[in-house]
Amino acid sequence: MLNFGSGHSKAVNTRKAVAESLESAGIGPEHSPKLVVVHTTLGHDLPQMLSSLREGAPGTQIVGCTGSGVIGSGWVSEAVRAMALVTVDGEGITVASVAGVSGENSRSKALACAEELRVQAPDANMLMLLGPGLNVDADALIAGVEAVFGPDVPIFGGLAGFGGTIPRTPVFHDDRILDDGLVLIGFTAPDLELVQMEHHGSLPRPDRFTITAAEGQRLDELDGKPAWPTLMASIDMPATTPPMEVITLIGLGLDLSDDDQREYDNAKILRVPLALAENGTSCYLQYSLPEGTVVTSCQRDEHYLFEGATRLMERLKARLKGRQPLAIFQTDCLARGRLSHNVVEKDGIIRDMQQSLSAELAIPWVGVYGFAEFGVLNGRNRSHNYTTTLSAVVTTG
Repeated sequence: MLNFGSGHSKAVNTRKAVAESLESAGIGPEHSPKLVVVHTTLGHDLPQMLSSLREGAPGTQIVGCTGSGVIGSGWVSEAVRAMALVTVDGEGITVASVAGVSGENSRSKALACAEELRVQAPDANMLMLLGPGLNVDADALIAGVEAVFGPDVPIFGGLAGFGGTIPRTPVFHDDRILDDGLVLIGFTAPDLELVQMEHHGSLPRPDRFTITAAEGQRLDELDGKPAWPTLMASIDMPATTPPMEVITLIGLGLDLSDDDQREYDNAKILRVPLALAENGTSCYLQYSLPEGTVVTSCQRDEHYLFEGATRLMERLKARLKGRQPLAIFQTDCLARGRLSHNVVEKDGIIRDMQQSLSAELAIPWVGVYGFAEFGVLNGRNRSHNYTTTLSAVVTTG
């Protein structure tokens, strides 16, 4: 059996933030866990954070990533310096990582990382994947991992994010800070399983487009017209508008089967344009959408988002069948953070979600606001945008 703990800190001093986070998780130099999963905003001194974690928990494996905000048990923050972590102790945890991930090589890098992990953990029954948020193909990462472990091993985690104007999305593995890295954690405890649920808060609009030109993650044309100006015209915005200014308004929805829609509690699965190409008329996604793909314009709806979060917890509790989670790993779209909610709303939605599982017992919980989320949908590993994705570790049964 694996044991979990969680801690967090809003201290601006990085060493103090690490010390507070470890202390609140019940960790000290005399008792180091097998693994620490840490999420942080980019204001912290990352090398100092890793060295302080090493000092505070000697011998512990360290993994994690940055985000525009972090989530802990009973707590959430998008401050410039915020930190949250989960500790994992016990046998059956293995970590592998690779550097140099790009949109073009995402599948091969993920496959290489998975092959390295499989040598040490051939019986892994759940996998956590943390990757870079930019210049990456999220679907190809899944394909590379599944080429080694097969499609039946559930994948959770997400892609890192950033706050402000710093275009970095680092992931961490022990003493390494990898701006273009991929970390894969294998869990082999046979008495544990993963229960996942996800939901986004965007509704379809009438506009539907056919992709008529695209290359890799670059989207060039919709209905034979330049992609980005076409999207901006559909929401009455100037063609020069940067993607991050309208991120909640430009979801590209892909059609789902009826069964997928019922499982997802959403009509579409979303893809988000994150950056403009140098020509100013093409945009980049974290996916390769081939020519001929039909996409529907989707926009965030606040009422639908909050109602959906309530239904998300109801569906998760039904899937848990009375079992208390040992830990919750949450990956959340950064557009569900400060970019679309103020602090009171965000604190409220996180508090309500956590207390709906247990008002008395604080479940070890860690989360990050990043650029994409991984979660099983209707029996298949999928990558998501704009969602709250919850991955609950529970005992089998």
